[in-house]
This record gives sequence, structure tokens and C-alpha cells, in this order.
Amino acid sequence: MIASGANLNLGNLHYYFRSKEALYVEVFVRRGRPLVEQRMLLLEQARARHQDKVIPVGELIRSFVQPFLFAASEPGGEAFSQLHCRLMAEPADLAMLVRSKVYDDSTRAYVKAFRQALPQLPPKVLFWRLHFMIGAYTYTLMRTGRLEFISGGLCTSNDVKTALRQILPFLEAGFTSPQA
Repeated sequence: MIASGANLNLGNLHYYFRSKEALYVEVFVRRGRPLVEQRMLLLEQARARHQDKVIPVGELIRSFVQPFLFAASEPGGEAFSQLHCRLMAEPADLAMLVRSKVYDDSTRAYVKAFRQALPQLPPKVLFWRLHFMIGAYTYTLMRTGRLEFISGGLCTSNDVKTALRQILPFLEAGFTSPQA
């Protein structure tokens, strides 16, 4: 389907990518890196605004989550969002390779920023909360239809602006809540 859609002969596609997995990785990296670059730009802008002060937790959450939520509503973004979510179900070695290529550097930068913003949290607690944040925004991107079901149609998972308005205070409350 990809070769046909790109007006390529299947041999050329195989020549350049060697396997379906390599093509998957390249597609993911090509679309994911600009989002991570946007995430990092937002972090740098927050650092510049706050200079020697700690970046507020809410601002860190917004700069981490917003690029991915908003990308879903851009041309081709829905397909990438589904690819991003599907990564959760890919074989562990492939998923780790893709995550490593796309997310590792930005994740390290955000871990450092969150540790500065929440010095009272033991590292293990902070890591769990980061993990939960990633899970929450990823599930939001999945658009499973569950939101429409549980709300009786009152809410729609396609409403990205409302999703962002709702998820930000929810995540901030989770990060700043007392330890278990």
C-alpha cells in the first residue's frame, strides 16, 4: 500500500528500508522528531522566561503534552497519533528502539526540569508520576470512543482544546499531590 501510494515500485521501497520494521521506524522518527523539537523549544522558552527560577510544574506539563495533543488535529496528525499509541503494543525491542531514537533526549531534559520543580518528591515517586502523565495523554490521543460513551455524547475526544484544558489541571494535581 505504501509503495503504491508513493508511486514506487516495491523493490525500491525494500532497497531503501530493507524491512517493514525499518520503514515503521523511519516514519515514526520523521514525524516524531519535529514534535519533540517543539517540546524542547517550549522547554527552552520556559527556561528563558523563568531564568534562574524553577519552571512551574503546570508550565512543564503543558510544554510536554501540548505538542502531541495539538499535532493530532493537524494534517496527518491523526495517523501519527495512532502510530504513537500503537507503539504501546509493538514488540518491546522495536518499541524501545523507536522511543530511544525519538524521545530519550527530551525525556532526560524533562526529568531534570521536573526534579528541579518538585525537589520534595523522591525520584521513584516522580518517575511514576511522569509515567502516569505519559499514559494519560497517550490514552487521550487514542480516541477510543470511551469518552463519548461515558459522557453519553456530551464530550468528544476530537475536541483537542478542551482535552488540553482538562488534562493540564488533572496532571498538575497528580504531580503535586501528597505521596502515597
